Amino acid sequence: MHLVPDRADTLTAELVHCRIDYERDHLYRLGEITRPNRLDGDQLREARDLHLYALQEACNRDDFGEELQGRT
Repeated sequence: MHLVPDRADTLTAELVHCRIDYERDHLYRLGEITRPNRLDGDQLREARDLHLYALQEACNRDDFGEELQGRT
């Protein structure tokens, strides 16, 4: 999901796969995200909801998922 409110409804391909049991020698590089996302709580909820609406429309399933608006 794009974490930018005006692009959150842009759907991109998602790869779903079986569990992969990684081993230490599979690792190439590790990192840590230390900066918070630039969206605050309300903006993030709005972006997530916009993404959900795009999924519902693309799949013709308005019963798919649940809005985050109003939840804490």
